[in-house]
Amino acid sequence: MKYPGLTMILLAGLSIAGNPAFLIVPSESVGVIPLGISREELSDIVSEEILVDTVIHLGEGYMTAGTLILPGTAKELKIVWDNSDMNSIEEITVTGEIFETFEGIHVGMSITDVNLILGEFNLLGFAWDYEGRADFSNTLLGSGISAVFDAGALDAQEKIEAWESVQGDGWFSSRNSGMINLDPVIKSISIHRPHE
Repeated sequence: MKYPGLTMILLAGLSIAGNPAFLIVPSESVGVIPLGISREELSDIVSEEILVDTVIHLGEGYMTAGTLILPGTAKELKIVWDNSDMNSIEEITVTGEIFETFEGIHVGMSITDVNLILGEFNLLGFAWDYEGRADFSNTLLGSGISAVFDAGALDAQEKIEAWESVQGDGWFSSRNSGMINLDPVIKSISIHRPHE
């Protein structure tokens, strides 16, 4: 389905009646951009002038085909494709605070605030390639969405000590005392198909 005015909506920060342009729906879509569509179908939804094809780093040296929508802006979306032919969107990542879930989860929220809405969840420790990645599968959001938390400025001794206590490639509870004292914030949210 074509939305000829979507480019202007994204630029202006407006919404489409009955279908908010900035709603994150786990396992399904960000605004009117759904998982599973092709590069050609994406250019039918938004103008080619705001799309930039690129290579995206996934971590630990892994790279994949990607497309950025409105790169460098607060409304940037990062698209990860299934392969170099760009036949299907595998993942959509948002980095701007304007996007949010029905529950109000958005970039910039602290772990304390996310705990209040979702309850306890797990996230990976800091100081490695996959640092701060949260697993929401045991929350009301389900397994079709994830987030990355940023430790922020380590500008006090207590922050440094908290950060050091939650390092490494293991899982930590969002209610771990080190996580609470560090109080990291969401720096990106991604949707994808639920992992089996």
